[in-house]
Amino acid sequence: MKTIVYSFLFFAIGLGSLTAEDSTAIPKPHDAERYQESWQVNPFASKIDYSSSAPPSWSQNWSLSGMFNNNGSIRVTLKNNLTGQVRYVSSKSNAGDEFKLIKADFNRNREKASVVITRRNEEAELKYQP
Repeated sequence: MKTIVYSFLFFAIGLGSLTAEDSTAIPKPHDAERYQESWQVNPFASKIDYSSSAPPSWSQNWSLSGMFNNNGSIRVTLKNNLTGQVRYVSSKSNAGDEFKLIKADFNRNREKASVVITRRNEEAELKYQP
């Protein structure tokens, strides 16, 4: 019973201290100048300059996988690094082929060997992947 009386007294004292005259109970809003610096660097209001970049080349996903020269007829093996797809390109290409061999540079060192291939009217040099 004593605890109920004490609880009631503390509650009553607490209510008595919260009066309408007490200005510390209700906080005052800040002036607009406080936020002015933040509004000047607002990321939602800033404009972004987009630079138009060239579309990625088809050659970034393809690499040279093999080269073979048989009496002047050159055969090249290309590998797609993303899908693992393999394509064979010959120096004797047909009109409807996707890849066309332009130039082949044979070298004993795999890092120096390369081929120049055309696909969709875009020419690119492919080398062996290390």
